[in-house]
Amino acid sequence: MNVVALTVATAGAGLGGALAARLLELSDPLDRVIAAILLACTQVLVTSLAVGAVLDHYDRRWLVVGTLLGDAALLAVFALRPGIPLDANARVIPASVSAVRALALWQRLLLAAALAATLWRAFLAVLLPPFAYDALSYHLTAVASWVQRGSIGTNPYAFCCERYPSDAEVLFAWPTVLLGRDTLTDAVQIVFAVLGSLAVIGIARAAGLTKAGSLTAGALFALTPIVLAQSNTDYNDVAITGVFLTGLYFSARFLTARGFAFSRGAHHAELSHALLAGIA
Repeated sequence: MNVVALTVATAGAGLGGALAARLLELSDPLDRVIAAILLACTQVLVTSLAVGAVLDHYDRRWLVVGTLLGDAALLAVFALRPGIPLDANARVIPASVSAVRALALWQRLLLAAALAATLWRAFLAVLLPPFAYDALSYHLTAVASWVQRGSIGTNPYAFCCERYPSDAEVLFAWPTVLLGRDTLTDAVQIVFAVLGSLAVIGIARAAGLTKAGSLTAGALFALTPIVLAQSNTDYNDVAITGVFLTGLYFSARFLTARGFAFSRGAHHAELSHALLAGIA
């Protein structure tokens, strides 16, 4: 039952992120992918804070219900705006395949190494229990206190850091509360390592690099030793870096929007990019 709750809630958050990104009517495939990941994480945060900090019912049932209610609200918006197609994200995969095919052999090998390294860190995240000093001394003690109390508040177990911002910790708590154990807690920052890599690809492209050069830059970010070392820990460094790079990317898109072709003109694109930069 716990696995079902985790699957339903996480899939619901992913669906909510994709729907919210589609509502922004972004024409660029990379914009849509990055926005969907960012907005899915936003839905996780908003749902968790609503049920855990406002309603004080921080358990898997309320998280699932809150996520599904959020999805229902987004689907209702689509019903009110029938001109927005739901299947536009289908163009993302062909565009990605085409970009990879254009790479030189050494660039494909670099991309494959980045993918393999990321999958290896994900395997370690599932295999090993939570570790690392800061994770055990204050990041996860916050999560433990929320699970025990059934609500989100300050951390009574770490006097040094009880008032620190805890947005990354709320994300660490998502699989922990839904699954009822810490099997996937270490895997959360891997999502942000991927998000940061995609943002680097976008920043490189906005700076004028070719598609091949941009993909190479993203692969190099994923292979950075500190990113790999911390991606399967319950620190917040990779998470903060990932969202910072995402904010930087959408800020660059906001500033250069008039150089791209958009279905409803530059003004609509600028507002979408500004909103996403602010959310990040």
